[in-house]
Amino acid sequence: MHAALAVPVQRTLDLTLGPIRYLENQIAQVEQWISTEVQACPAILKLATIPGVGLVLSSGIGAEIGNIKRFIQGTKWDKSANATAP
Repeated sequence: MHAALAVPVQRTLDLTLGPIRYLENQIAQVEQWISTEVQACPAILKLATIPGVGLVLSSGIGAEIGNIKRFIQGTKWDKSANATAP
């Protein structure tokens, strides 16, 4: 790179990376909050142990399902989720 471009390019990179760093920090903070909250939810913690399913996804699933005890039978789950048998 030409020496005269080094400073403008660096400034542009800094301006571009600033918001990315900010968002990464915000994401980390939200993930920490989720981690703290789910400690009281053993089902969500257990779901998070599935490979590929972390605390954020398992928390979202838990929030969507709510109290699993309301599904006495599997068919009630299917109807609630608008699922159909293959």
